[in-house]
This record gives sequence, C-alpha cells and structure tokens, in this order.
Amino acid sequence: MKKFANAFRSDRGFTLVELLTALTLLTVVLGMITSVAIFGFRSYHKIRIENDLREEGDLLVSSVITELYTFAPDRITPLGEGKRGIILERDIEDAGKREQKRIDITSAGTLRIGETTEMAVGGESPPPPTAEEEPPVPGDARTDVQAVIKPEDSFVDVECRLLNPCETGLVKVKFVLSRSYDGRDYELGMESKFGF
Repeated sequence: MKKFANAFRSDRGFTLVELLTALTLLTVVLGMITSVAIFGFRSYHKIRIENDLREEGDLLVSSVITELYTFAPDRITPLGEGKRGIILERDIEDAGKREQKRIDITSAGTLRIGETTEMAVGGESPPPPTAEEEPPVPGDARTDVQAVIKPEDSFVDVECRLLNPCETGLVKVKFVLSRSYDGRDYELGMESKFGF
C-alpha cells in the first residue's frame, strides 16, 4: 500500500508527448460535445419556431372561421381580381337593411377583419377600402401574431357553383407565415376549406 501512495507523491512530471496527446484528445472530445450542443440548440429553436408558426396559423384560421359563423352571412362575395379577401353580407329583415363585413389580407401582411357596415337593401355597396386607406381595426386578428403573412402567397377566397354573391359554397383560406431567427428564414403554409 505504501508503494501505491508513494507513486502519487512522485515529483516526476509529464513528457511533452503525453501532454500533447492529452490536449489533442481533450480538443477532440470538447469539439464533439460542442457540435452536439450547437446542433441540439438549433434543432430546438427550429422546432419551437415551427410550433409557434403553426399556433399562429391556427389562430388566424380560427379567427376567420369564428367570424364567418358568428356573423352568419346570407351571402359571401370575393373582393375581386388581385384582392385577397371576401365580403360577408347578411340581411336585417325587420329593418330593410343589409350588413357587410370584410375579411382580407393587406399588402403589409396582416389579416384584417373589418367593422360591420350597414346600408339600405338594394343600395350600392360602398367601395372596399384599399390596404393603404384602412389601418387595422382594434381586435384585428393579426395584432397578437408575431409571424409575417406573405401576402403574395396567402388568400381568403370563396368558391361556389352559382353566380356571385355565393349563398352556399366553400371558403378557402391559405396563409404562408414566415419568421426570421438567427439569420435564417422559416416558413409554414396552412391551407383550409370550410363550408357555409
């Protein structure tokens, strides 16, 4: 036992070859650990951002669905060529009036759900404002979404077999959301159809 204890008390040092070998092995091991850690962090952030984009897309789609079913339109009209939205209309039978609500995607990449407007039945519809004329309204579905909607790839549209305005058909929604993180762009596309 005394020999074993004396071996640790020895004044003998390490040779240069032993020291270089130990440093080389330490560098290789630390390099592998660092690579695994960096890969793990990047994977974590990628999955987190994709989940955030999916949640935000779900929020946007559910905002459109909720508005469609709570407003309960009698007719839906597409905004027209190059516009990415719809106009919901319903008749107020007792008052002889009609209510309209607009849902569209602005050129700035926001989902805009407009205020309800009233007009006389048979009257001319007011021209829909452009994205530059009308700021997002309070309660806009886009206000708590952090991703950017790509307006060139996204739309809210209506599909029906009869002439416009549609009394029955499908509302088609497509959102392409993007977000940048650490110099990289992440995108997620969501598409949905629901009947009315």
